[in-house]
Amino acid sequence: MITGGRMLLTFIGRSITDPTSKDCCAIWGFLTKSLLDLVAEGLVRESDVDSFNVPYYHPCKEEVREIIETEGSFVLNKLETFEMNWDFEDDICNESFVFENNKSGRNVANCIRAVTESLVASHFGETIIDDLFSRYAQHVGEHLSYEKTKFVTIVKKVQLKTRPFLEDTIKDMLSKMVPAPCIKVADLGCASGPNTFFPACEIVDIVTRICLEAHSESPELQVFLNDLPQNDFNTVFKSVPSFNGRPCFIAGVAGSFYQRLFPSNSIHFVHSSYCLHWLSKVPEGVKNNKGNIHIGKSSPPNVSKAYSEQFRNDFSKFLRFRYEEMISGGRMLLTFIGRSITDPASKDYCTTWDLLAKSLLDLVAEGLVCKSEVDSFNVPYYYPCKEEVRELIEKNGSFILDKLVSFEMNWDFEDDVCNENFVFEKSKSGRNVANCIQAITESMVASHFGETIIDDLFSRFAQHVGEHLSSQKTECFYCCFNY
Repeated sequence: MITGGRMLLTFIGRSITDPTSKDCCAIWGFLTKSLLDLVAEGLVRESDVDSFNVPYYHPCKEEVREIIETEGSFVLNKLETFEMNWDFEDDICNESFVFENNKSGRNVANCIRAVTESLVASHFGETIIDDLFSRYAQHVGEHLSYEKTKFVTIVKKVQLKTRPFLEDTIKDMLSKMVPAPCIKVADLGCASGPNTFFPACEIVDIVTRICLEAHSESPELQVFLNDLPQNDFNTVFKSVPSFNGRPCFIAGVAGSFYQRLFPSNSIHFVHSSYCLHWLSKVPEGVKNNKGNIHIGKSSPPNVSKAYSEQFRNDFSKFLRFRYEEMISGGRMLLTFIGRSITDPASKDYCTTWDLLAKSLLDLVAEGLVCKSEVDSFNVPYYYPCKEEVRELIEKNGSFILDKLVSFEMNWDFEDDVCNENFVFEKSKSGRNVANCIQAITESMVASHFGETIIDDLFSRFAQHVGEHLSSQKTECFYCCFNY
């Protein structure tokens, strides 16, 4: 290269330092698994698999930086990373995307086949290619189905269900507020997964469309993504969408939404979906809740009262702090899991946690978990009924409740009235529900019991859920409020 020349390199890397991590080597692990399937069927010799290795390596950023600095010929100007889903069709900007494990498996298999077919064929022969990548597509599809259905699909369904309320709330706000050059939006409890930017994209689309219909200039939007400090904000910022060139600026705000987060009179619109059923902490005074991990059928009366009081304290703080932060005429849309009945100890309300407790007690019976560890474990989660929420809002007095809507969704997100192809299979439905619950509880369970029990625990939980759903279809109850 000439003096002053430049070089731009893009290649696949890994986000973690350990090259043996399952997150790094999964794609080749499935190809190995597919080859071993063919060994088991007598189509490939095991010695051929043992002598086959791909000349492929995903470096981490630290490795690349170190090599450049050690080699010394170039000055590194910029090193950026970004992430893309395995399935190229699964993109945040592709609103029509609906996950299908067979299709996504084929999409990924086609890509890997394109880059490895000549290599594989020269070692194993061309006759195995179709069989190999057919099996590979199945393994990848099953893997993606497990990963994608961990909480992602059901959250997006809830958000789509509340979209009409979101649009009505924003339209009402824009029609009554003094035009502002920049509208500031707070999305509380944003997490760091595929759904993180869905509300922001929806809000940008709605504001743009409303302004277009009114023949007025669309304001700039500042969207604050909030979650607890341990949220993976690095992943969030790596995947900020372009918003198709529309003026939307993203910022992260780390902190509990049960505390002050923003300056006074600064926020126009507050959105929170699937978050406010989380309490700020496990209620005090529930040490006698033995054999349960939440409000259970056998819980003493003080446990239900303690959970209710904790929710009252937390939600009252939430309302008070949001009132201080929002401008006059601002709006708020909150969606969270609730219950349809007033009794918090009802079996319809506490079944999920009873089945998880039952699964933990299975492990106790097998000597894999200590009973005392189960007795000391309670989840900081509460489903309020509509009456509780209405009472707290009226008692707080800071907000006027515009609309309170409730709706139900089946535990198994695939069991949908719009899904004409759905056929109940208790093992599959059990896994679907278990994947969702695992997604929201795994870190909490692992920190208390250790990571080694996770697979066994949620395997048993899936079985119990499947048995339950085979005798009784069960629904989750959601509350949606706008102010």
